[in-house]
Amino acid sequence: MGLDIVSVSLDIDSATAQPFIDAARPSSPDAPKVRALIDTAHATTAALGFTNVPMALWVDETGTIVRPPESASVERSALADMEISDDWPERLANQLRVAQSIPSNADAYRAAVLDWAEHGAGSRFVMTPEDVIGAAEPRDADAAEAVAAFELGQALYRRAGAGAAGIAAARDWWQRAHDLDPDNWTYKRQAWTLVTTPEGQPSDLLQGPNDVFTGNWLDDVVANGGGEAYAVPPKGI
Repeated sequence: MGLDIVSVSLDIDSATAQPFIDAARPSSPDAPKVRALIDTAHATTAALGFTNVPMALWVDETGTIVRPPESASVERSALADMEISDDWPERLANQLRVAQSIPSNADAYRAAVLDWAEHGAGSRFVMTPEDVIGAAEPRDADAAEAVAAFELGQALYRRAGAGAAGIAAARDWWQRAHDLDPDNWTYKRQAWTLVTTPEGQPSDLLQGPNDVFTGNWLDDVVANGGGEAYAVPPKGI
């Protein structure tokens, strides 16, 4: 049957995603190729319902979605087996404990993708349109308003010239998006990392407390039910 993979990075600043795209380039002409896109507007969040990364959906050769957006790791995270040292600051240790509590379905999800590539519509992991709609995360009026608030914040961020000035311009609208749709981690993580990443450094994954936005990664994950509630587990995999 075959399989085409399209990766989409959700980053307002495309330069943040570029090193990861470069690192994933095929090592030889015969290696599998992945189309890598950078969604600087978070349009896929609004149109397809992505609420975190990594997530994926499956689209068949007719353009029909046969699995909704869901957590999509295909290999075990290196953090899962990292030992916590007694010398670590308490907050950092707690952050790793929470990260390690996030359920991993990497082996099963990878096997499901391979089954779909081999069997196509005959794969037992393919859903009907009705099942896809039923399994998709609900989006109410607050979630729709959050899309508009985040987009307005993006426009103000770019108009102000990005950086600290852009964050100041976008702050109230992005905070509004966070408040309206607290389960959408793409909005939160995008805003937090712009604030907490030192200039010239790679994107900050810890996204700790800051003076600009309410909340931060660790405290929000714990408040929302812990690592067990953080991901959108693949249904039936």
